[in-house]
Order: sequence, then C-alpha cells, then structure tokens
Amino acid sequence: MDYKKSMKNALLKSLLLALFMTAVSFSCHNPAGMKDRSDAVYYVNMAEGHSGKALFPYSKRVLYPWIVGRFSALLGVERSFLFTGTLAYSIFIFITMFIMGYYLKVPFVIGAGLFVMPWLFNLYGLLYVPTVFFLSLSSLYFLLLYSEKYIASLAVLALLLFTRDESILIAFGFILIMTWRAVKYKDKRLFSYAAIAVTAFLVIASACVLGYKTGHNRNLHYLPNVLYLIFKIPFYGLRNFFGIKLWVSSYQNLPGYVHAPLLAFNAPHWLESLSRIGSLGIYEFDPSVSRDFFLVLLSTFGTTPTIIFYILKKRYIIRNMPLSFYAAFIYGILALFIMPFVSASLFSIYATSWPLCLFVAPVLLNRLFKEDKKTFFTALALFIISGWLPVSAYYINVPPGALLVAEIALHVYTWLILSKHIQPAGARLYAYTI
Repeated sequence: MDYKKSMKNALLKSLLLALFMTAVSFSCHNPAGMKDRSDAVYYVNMAEGHSGKALFPYSKRVLYPWIVGRFSALLGVERSFLFTGTLAYSIFIFITMFIMGYYLKVPFVIGAGLFVMPWLFNLYGLLYVPTVFFLSLSSLYFLLLYSEKYIASLAVLALLLFTRDESILIAFGFILIMTWRAVKYKDKRLFSYAAIAVTAFLVIASACVLGYKTGHNRNLHYLPNVLYLIFKIPFYGLRNFFGIKLWVSSYQNLPGYVHAPLLAFNAPHWLESLSRIGSLGIYEFDPSVSRDFFLVLLSTFGTTPTIIFYILKKRYIIRNMPLSFYAAFIYGILALFIMPFVSASLFSIYATSWPLCLFVAPVLLNRLFKEDKKTFFTALALFIISGWLPVSAYYINVPPGALLVAEIALHVYTWLILSKHIQPAGARLYAYTI
C-alpha cells in the first residue's frame, strides 16, 4: 500500500506542477511571435501538406508536423500547433517530475526548484518546431525504461526517430545499456541481444523510409545530404567555439550575411559540380558568437556542466545505478558534446541534453552529499542562481561580457566547494545505493 500511496502523491504533485508551469508559460508568450523563427515556416508547410517546400534536414522531422496536420482540419494550423505543443509541454513536465519524485526519490521542493528555471519557460516558445514534442516523447521513453518496459520503450524510440535527429543518440545509448545488460546478466542475454537487433533495425528502417519519402528535399546548398551533414561539423564547431563564421556563396544575402566575406576563394571543381556553392571562405570573426555560446552553456542548466565534470572525476558515484539512469546519462553526455558541432540554435543544443539537468545532477549530488546537506543545498543554490542570473542581468542592463565572467565565477565556486568537500565515512556506500 505504501508504494501505491507514494505513486498517487507523485502523480498529484507532478500534475499540479505541470498545470502551474503550463499556465505561467502560456501567459508569458505571445503565440503570434512563435512563428518568427526562421525554421518555423518549414514545419508549417509540412503541417499544411506541402512537404516538398521543406529544406533538408527539416524535412526529415515528419512526425510532429504530421500530428499537427491531423488537428488542423478542426482547429486550423496555428491553433493546432498551439494545442499540440502545449499538450506536449505539459506531458513533458508531468512525466519528468513524476520520474524525479517516484523513481529517483528527489524531494518535491527540490524538483520544483529545478523546474522553475528560465529555460523551461523559454521552451514553451518553441511550439512551432519539434523540440517540445521531442522532449515529451523522450521523457516517456525514459519513464518506460525506469519501469522496465523495454518493448514499449522501443516503440517510443521508433517514433522518436521520426521526430528529431538527436534520437540517434538515444538509440545509441539504448544499445550500450543492452550490451552491458547482456554481459552482466547471462539469463537476460537473449532478450538483450534481441533488443539490440530491433534497435539497429529501427534506426536503419527509419533512415530508409525517411530517405525514400524526403530524399527529393534539397538542403540550402544543393549538396548531397550526406556531405551536408559532414560539413556541418566544422561549420558549426568553428562558429560556436571560436566565433569563426565560414562562408559559402549560397549564403549570399541571407540574414546574418549582408556584407562581403573576409576571405573567399573559388570552390573546388568537384564541389561546384555537386552543389550551388561557387565560392567559400571565412565570412567574419565575431567573438560575440562564441561569447553567447559559452554564456548559454554556463547558464541554461545552471551549474550542471560543472557538476557533471565533477561527477566524471569521481566516477565511483555512478556505479550500481539502474540501467535507465545510465541511458539518461549517456544520452545527455552525447547531446551535450555533439550538438554544438551540428546546430546553430544555442537553446536547442542544450534543451536536448535535459536529462543531465533534471535526472543526473540532482540525484548524484544527493547521493554524494547524503550526509552533508549544507554542501548539497549550497550547490543547489548556485545551480539556481546561475540559471536565473541572465534574466536578472537583462533587466539591469549588465553587459554580456560581465555576465559571462559572473557565470564563470559561479561555476568555479561550485567546483571549489565540491572538490574541497571531505566525504564522511560510508559516503561511497551511499553513492552505490539506489
């Protein structure tokens, strides 16, 4: 009976938090302004049945606009995006808080404190793109993993593969944990290997289906799509980390590319024959781009990156955790390190690595400092301050450079209080327990 009462309490608290977050987020956003994103038009076209107008890779993210399109006959396209996205947002908050409260035993006050963060309110503004829907589906996937319903989680994974490209990272994490499960538990090898085979089949099958259905959709540069994906790595890596904006002639006259490039030369003949790229080079060096990138990195999830690096330093902390926890940890780490090389959307880069913020960091901090609540709550306070600092700085006109310095100081201080903490006797035992 205790577990039933615990589940009911977790469900009720999660529902109340989801309703509160949804109501506040809805009141803070103008639905008309959500369409201003440059990529929103592609998903609107897809929802209206004009998939041929969507550029690659947006054309591959078919599930969310398809669902919106089913409601559009009744509600209209704009209201359908608003309805479907709001529902997905509420489901994400509800499921994630339930996992934290029921499975991870995170106290509600702490969990609610982690949720009432600017990035989650800003997330609601992305209803015209698949990000919110992807987070909703991925939270359902992790819920099924925590409840050990692996077959159902594979069904959700199949849907994720048609939602956003990052689902490949989730599939990779699932293959890793199933491999580990097969090695550790001999009596579960058959199921684990079958799950790996099914996951590989889903990835390949989804790629084939999407390739068949959307293979005619070109990217902006008319490059072969495989080359386009490969070239994204240096393009966005140099842009995000170093502020070096590369140039190709197909960017001419696009927003953000209004003057002549700093350095340009003719494209190789083979590249010119495969695409619309006639010249390439360096457009400009803009330190503000990398500054904003690191500011988003250090503030979106508060001090989570520093906490994660500290946990990686103390690797024994993550031993003997449930398989579902490792799945969330692996996916979050992969998203955190890979997404900056393939995306220019700073917020989307870190929104997709959300399990690190809501699952990994609070749980492992609680286990590491189970006997030292002062250190735990100090680290939690720094976490929340780091997340809210950019919002506060905006209203008092703090320069971005000074804000970045302040964020770095918060992360350094977090590292110092974690690394100088002397673990009490038995801390490792606490860290090993679920």
